[in-house]
Amino acid sequence: MKKTAYAGMILLLTAVGCQSQDAGTSTETGPVEVEMWSLFSGGDQAYMQSLIDGFNESQEEYEVVMPAPSEAADHYTKVVTSVAANRGPDMAVAHASIIPEFYNLGLTKPIDNPAENAGLDLTEVNENILQTLKMEDNKIHSYPIDTHPTVMFFNKTLLEEAGLLTESGEVDMEETPEGFVDFYKRAEEALPDTIPLAIPTVGYDAFTVWWAFYHQMGGTDMYSDDLQEPEVTMDNETAVEAAEYLKSMFGKEGFIPPNISDPYEQFQTDRALSLMTGVWGTGIWETDESFEFIAQPIPTLFDEPATYGDSHTLFIPEQESTTDEKTAGAAAFMNYLHENQAQWAQAGHIPANDEVTDSEEFNEMPYRSDYAGVVENVEQPSGTIYSNMSIDVMMRNLDEIWAGRVTPQEGIENLEQELDELVK
Repeated sequence: MKKTAYAGMILLLTAVGCQSQDAGTSTETGPVEVEMWSLFSGGDQAYMQSLIDGFNESQEEYEVVMPAPSEAADHYTKVVTSVAANRGPDMAVAHASIIPEFYNLGLTKPIDNPAENAGLDLTEVNENILQTLKMEDNKIHSYPIDTHPTVMFFNKTLLEEAGLLTESGEVDMEETPEGFVDFYKRAEEALPDTIPLAIPTVGYDAFTVWWAFYHQMGGTDMYSDDLQEPEVTMDNETAVEAAEYLKSMFGKEGFIPPNISDPYEQFQTDRALSLMTGVWGTGIWETDESFEFIAQPIPTLFDEPATYGDSHTLFIPEQESTTDEKTAGAAAFMNYLHENQAQWAQAGHIPANDEVTDSEEFNEMPYRSDYAGVVENVEQPSGTIYSNMSIDVMMRNLDEIWAGRVTPQEGIENLEQELDELVK
């Protein structure tokens, strides 16, 4: 089996020594300190801090502390190297897509027993999400706090100006491949100085839109269901078709202009009619009371409803410094989050707790209930140790297609070859 870069870091740091840390263990003078590392920024970080404050105020046995977060690009490297040296956090935020890799490296503790002891009912977690965190030992290795799928946002003021709303106030779009294109052609005619659809030609957003179209067309998982030694099972023909459809929207012949610099700012300042991005956009734009927008699932243009999505999760590192007391404290905080996911949903995310998504409190929040149902149609990366790395491979090769440096056929062939090389 191919070793990852993370595995190399673990071997190196384990060799130089693993010293146990006693800081934060229970004392007679105060609560057990539980250190949590996050990759959040902006509004997400503020909402999480408010939940931590609420937990700490709700009881006296544990105190969760969250240092200033690392840059997202550095977070995972920092977690891996520190846990390997027995100097890691007691609890850390990680995307569901990277948990299989961390499990394979021996970095994660099962949470089943700690959760039960803390009163956390994992059966209330959305099954579609929870199954991605059940590893080969048949145990759950991380607690999901949300799903953050890719959805669509529309500037309502511009829709009204262009006459692109129905009498009932819905987006006047026929959900077919042709109807989607026709909608944006009408938008171009009505709003010639406005970007119809703001998707950058590099990076995450374009990748997730391609992913959504690929799975709507019936595309198969990227890998077979094998944690350590999967085979590439991508449907090449469907992948090319999805790339050709999205590529047709870019450039002079399409309605997505090149060199989109800041789609969020362009959207909020009435220079872009719409964009496709993660649900966290809701938490950003609703703070501007003068800005009216519509949030909804990506339209089902092909055979099956589908979109890209991942989940923020909390895991407990497998290291000597995380004592039983700290593990119990981490599980207690997970239970507090479980019961208060409606508060986390203020950031725009869809709660992983089905009881919360069905609650009156959540459904009274503006926008969220308009797209909450999409959680059942989220296609997450395959549960292998290569899932997270494969996302970078796919984005890099798809960027070449959007830029016109290779054809969709060439780009997908390159992508498939790199995925195959990754697992061998």
